[in-house]
Formats: sequence, structure tokens, C-alpha cells
Amino acid sequence: KDAASSILASTVVRAALFKTSPTVKFVAPPPLPAEAGNPLAGLSAQDFVFNYAKTLDPHDAAGGVAKPFPRKKYIETAIELWLQEPRLAIPKSRQMMVSWLFITLYLWLAMTTPGALIFFISKKEDDAGYGNEELSLLSRARFVYNHLPIEFQVAHTEGRAPPIFGFPKQHSIIQACSQEANAVRMYTATGILWDEAAFHEKAYDTFAAAKPTIDGGGRITIVSTPNGNRVQDGGFNLFYALCHDRQVSEVS
Repeated sequence: KDAASSILASTVVRAALFKTSPTVKFVAPPPLPAEAGNPLAGLSAQDFVFNYAKTLDPHDAAGGVAKPFPRKKYIETAIELWLQEPRLAIPKSRQMMVSWLFITLYLWLAMTTPGALIFFISKKEDDAGYGNEELSLLSRARFVYNHLPIEFQVAHTEGRAPPIFGFPKQHSIIQACSQEANAVRMYTATGILWDEAAFHEKAYDTFAAAKPTIDGGGRITIVSTPNGNRVQDGGFNLFYALCHDRQVSEVS
């Protein structure tokens, strides 16, 4: 775990500036001004993560179910990268809380950005939505939300078909999708979180579907456990190529 933490904090695992688009520096929109009436107004991403967000740790019953993020250097570095880079690919290992971190950051973005449209992508819709009531992506976002201070729990709505977690007063929404969903292709999103991309057989199709968001100035964050440089059918692994800043034709 410590070794993995040092890797993430190093420059080896960095923002992968995708070669499909020109390099663009992105700065996250500032939090809403205090007079906007949003209880999260003025709250930075770092404050949201370290001071208010809680995660679920099913392996540590003695320490309590809801636990705050530890103030680790690699987590601070990941937040800084996410705020600066619209296109980010980060390998992860278990118990580093990487998925939890980016779910929390996109929840913050949805709660502080009027009109935000965010997609959570996983291999199956159940993994992205509410299929696993504890560890699917939207279930984790709901867990973080439910453990925020009461004054931060702005009115929200949930849906199952499609799986959504939204904030009507903000006109913002997080929608869960499988790797085959057409919704990603149809809309230019504010942001996309794509989990375990190295294990998706249709990664190239998913990436092509996300291109309107990438080219339109939205952000995409791809996180995954490493899975070699090839996918199951023998083709090149897109996640490997992105993380190593390689053209697909260079991967051998």
C-alpha cells in the first residue's frame, strides 16, 4: 500500500494528455459565491474531501463504518491533478481509495456546478448504478452524500431507470452507464468518471462515445487496476496506452 501510494504521488503516474485532442489546461469552475444560497458555496474540493466526506470501509468494523479520507500526500496530489487536468488516467491498487476519491470529487462538482451533467461508467450498469447497494459507483456517491452534515444535504432525487443521482435546484445530475450506453455519445457532459477501464472489452467504443465531451471542454477521469497491455481479445489495451502516453500502434 505504501509503495502504491508513493507511485501515485510521483510523476510516473501522471495526467495522460490524450492524443486525440490538443493539450488544454483546465481549471475547475470556482465554488458558488456565498450569496447563491447553496450551503456548499465557497467550499473547495479539498475541504469537501478532507473535512466533510466520509467513505465506507467494510473491512474495518471496529473503526466504524463511515470513515474520513486520510490526509495522505498521494490523495492531495490526485486532487490537484484533477483540478488542473481535464483528461486524467490513473492506475490504482486496492485500498488506496482512488475510486472513492474521484466519486467524491464528481459529487462535489455536481453539487456546486449549476447544470452539471456527469456520467459514471462501469462495465455493467449495475456496477455503475445501484446494483451493489454498498460498492457500486452511484451507491458510493449516495453514501458520501448521506454522511455529509445535514446542512449540506441539499434536496436530491434518485432514479433507477436510468440510474441517476440528481440535484433539482442545481439542475445537475449524475447518471450511471454501462460501457455500451448510448447516453454518453448523445450528450456533451460536464464530466465523466470511467472506472476499471482496463477490463472493458469495448473500451475503444466507450472512448469514442466520450469524444464529444473531451472535445467540448468537459473532463474525463479514467481509473483502473492495471491489466497488462492487451485486452481479452488480444487487441491493445486502451488504458495501458493512455497511462504510458503511448500511441496504440507502439504497444507491443
